[in-house]
Amino acid sequence: MPTREELEREFGRLGIDFRNPGFCETPAFLEAEGRNPRLLFTYAQYIDTLTFTPEYLEHARRVVRDTADFLHRELDADGRRGACVDISQTVQRFLEPQGIWVYMVAGGLRIQYPAASGVGTRWFWPLMHPRNRARTGAVTGHAWVCAPPFKVIDLSFAIQPYSPNEQRYLNGYVLAEECEGPPEATTVNDLMDNEVRQELTLALGRLPNMTDLPRVAPDLRDFMADFPSCKITKDEVHLKYIPTRISAPDRPLEGMRNLELRGRYPAQLYEEFQRARNVNG
Repeated sequence: MPTREELEREFGRLGIDFRNPGFCETPAFLEAEGRNPRLLFTYAQYIDTLTFTPEYLEHARRVVRDTADFLHRELDADGRRGACVDISQTVQRFLEPQGIWVYMVAGGLRIQYPAASGVGTRWFWPLMHPRNRARTGAVTGHAWVCAPPFKVIDLSFAIQPYSPNEQRYLNGYVLAEECEGPPEATTVNDLMDNEVRQELTLALGRLPNMTDLPRVAPDLRDFMADFPSCKITKDEVHLKYIPTRISAPDRPLEGMRNLELRGRYPAQLYEEFQRARNVNG
């Protein structure tokens, strides 16, 4: 991971003002990103190098919790399932104008239920066979948001198309400031769906392992070195978040049409959110 000073020198060289949250949406950043698509990855690295005052952290905790409460309530009431990318993009666009440093993560999620449940492990794989991508329309396994001090902000993990046996263990949303223990080694089972692993097995004449990852995702090992997996436990369910890339909304809040909750787009939802906060003090 580069140092904060190294990253600031790089942004300065590109003419990017890096002083304020959301500078990834400035014209200078977007112009430079057009020449270097990895610049969004650098933006996330930069946020991870920052140190924050106690006042900022108190402000961020309050803002993130208020935002998460509001958007999770709206998503749950709407009933839409499988909205991890769209709700994460909306969270990012809600937090930026409130002065919060934030970036969006795409990757995989492994869910392990309590042993007594009898429910098997569920994976949301980030590396999917093209047939499965075409069939499901999925662009990643799962998506969530990082906004220090929170390492994982996940409003949709419990609002997916689960079986009734799975759903009874999954409720609410995830706000996690710390991961449990050191990062767990990521395996091909965490990353690749069944069809990808099967094709690799046929091609290699053996079961694939992590040394074979460059065949499917050439730069992923380097990415995961800077953005390791994060394990947390919620209601006796073990969740393993596995970052594989940094993402971002492609439109400002006012232009977002990717999410519609009970007839309102993100900008309308944000106006309601702000009105409610003003009324409640």
